[in-house]
Amino acid sequence: MLFPPLALEYSAIHRNAGNAIEMTRFLANENIPPPSIGLLRAAGHDVAAVAEMAAGLADPAVLDLARRGNRILLTYNRDYGDLIFHHSHPAPTGIVYFRF
Repeated sequence: MLFPPLALEYSAIHRNAGNAIEMTRFLANENIPPPSIGLLRAAGHDVAAVAEMAAGLADPAVLDLARRGNRILLTYNRDYGDLIFHHSHPAPTGIVYFRF
C-alpha cells in the first residue's frame, strides 16, 4: 500500500521559529512498505526506517527511538497507543496510525 503523495506533501511541510521551511522527520516502523518509504524520501522527506536500522526492535524501543530523534512514527501497529496511554510510556512527537 502506498501513501497518497499529495496529502503527505501538504501535512509534512512546516515553518520553524525562524520562518524557514522544514520537512518533517519521520520514523517508519517495520510494517511500512519499502516503496512508501522510497516515495517519501523521493519527495525530500527525512525518513528513518526501523527495518534498515534495527530490525526486530521491540515496540517500547521504537517509541524511544522516535522520541529521541524528534520524529513522527508511521505505523500500522495500534499497540503504541496502549503503551502511551495505559503504560505511561513517553510519547514521540507524533504517531500516524494507518489502517487497511
